[in-house]
Amino acid sequence: MSEKHGDASMLASQINTMGQIYSAQNKLTEAATYFKKSLEINRKNNNYFGTAIALYNIGGIEHKLKNYTKALEYNQESLRLSTKINDRIGVLMVNKSIGLIYKEQNRIDSALYYYKKSFDLAKELNLKNEKLDIYNKYYELYKTTGQLNKSLNYLEKFVLLKDSIYNENRSQQIAEMQTKYNSEKKEKENELLRKNSEIQNLAIAKQTNLRNSFIALSILIILIAIILHSRYKIRKDANDKLYQKNKLIEEQKEELLLKNDKLTEQYNQVKVLNATKDKFFKIISHDLKSPFNSILGFADLLKSHYFSFDDLKRIEMIDDINKSSQLAYELLINLLTWSQTQTGEIKINKEPLVLKELVETCTKLYGQNAVAKNIYIDVHIPNDIILTIDKNAALIFIGNLINNAIKFTLEGGLISIKTTDNENFIRLHIIDNGVGMTPEILDSLFQIDKTITTQGTKNEKGTGLGLILCKEFAEKNGGKIEVSSKVGAGSEFIISLPKHI
Repeated sequence: MSEKHGDASMLASQINTMGQIYSAQNKLTEAATYFKKSLEINRKNNNYFGTAIALYNIGGIEHKLKNYTKALEYNQESLRLSTKINDRIGVLMVNKSIGLIYKEQNRIDSALYYYKKSFDLAKELNLKNEKLDIYNKYYELYKTTGQLNKSLNYLEKFVLLKDSIYNENRSQQIAEMQTKYNSEKKEKENELLRKNSEIQNLAIAKQTNLRNSFIALSILIILIAIILHSRYKIRKDANDKLYQKNKLIEEQKEELLLKNDKLTEQYNQVKVLNATKDKFFKIISHDLKSPFNSILGFADLLKSHYFSFDDLKRIEMIDDINKSSQLAYELLINLLTWSQTQTGEIKINKEPLVLKELVETCTKLYGQNAVAKNIYIDVHIPNDIILTIDKNAALIFIGNLINNAIKFTLEGGLISIKTTDNENFIRLHIIDNGVGMTPEILDSLFQIDKTITTQGTKNEKGTGLGLILCKEFAEKNGGKIEVSSKVGAGSEFIISLPKHI
């Protein structure tokens, strides 16, 4: 119809709407075609407002396609045009879109610059929902960059503003409901007054016509009965409506309380995450400092007094440097792996795997450590046990537990690795006859904020981070870890893993 009547402005608007529908269906190629057609019509007819909108929408499609350079070009052009025609809402939306593009490119300063421009406009125009959205984008940006204190700060602002908006909406709804109730109540009162007036008129008529006939009296009695019934019904209906409205208000109140509880829970989770982060970096700074102090100390001694030592002493110092370097490297690898699990960079790809092959790979990997301590590793695992797990994750948590057993087993000791069957799970037992653990150490296992660092039987140093990785990777594969230990009698780690179906 727009084409038939030559209404170019309406035609461009409808084509833009079709583009938005395709975009909502994630049909990005079709959406881009319609947005560009809308842009062409608007430019031809000098419709600056429509042109700015079309540019913004095309930029959005390029953003979804990860074509960040083109997305920025379209958005910047839309920003210049919106600024020119003083479309402040358009300026706000484009600034926010540009900030999000820079955030995904990890250009944090640029993202913050455009977020601030959009936030200032939202504040100036008193657009609370836009302020709420920008607070959320600040929270996500700082969370992504690891600035958890700032992320928590903006999450708190987001929660407070969201509560404020929700409370304003609820207050407005309650006020409207109260006004409607008062109006209906007044109407019912007027209706009752009218009914009372009718009753009075009928009473007068009764007194006037009482002497006339018994029939007239009977009719009057019937009318009174009808009116009384009507009044009763009106009151009953009004009470029923009032009860339903009160019930609705109570339900909405309960819903609001549930939402507040959820927000409080999320806030507490962020606080716990921040506290765990602080504790974690305290542990890392302490455990990294020790091996590097050893490396730097012995290296400095060798550099300054190399010829003062005999070959045996120099070999001992080089061995200490080597052990400290291996410890620091192991800690850094575990730290990198742990950080990847927290940021979701590690993907779990489950596949059918033969358990015995996994265990044998791990024993070969750490076999030299066992040979150096004259420890025998006894593996009793059937060849036909197949598990559905991620190979790399399995090698990490099985290998860590075998290495841990070697570390805390005395020279000439024994490590037994076997399995038991438990319905849908296979239980992998890694048993050593080493030094064992105290109840205090057992309680702190797998907890980043309670990790206790211990030394192996040949003074091998550990960080406690390996066991935390074991637990996380086992759980990501649908399993769990149990442990039992006694001082002087050794330890047993049991990993329950899902069978291949």
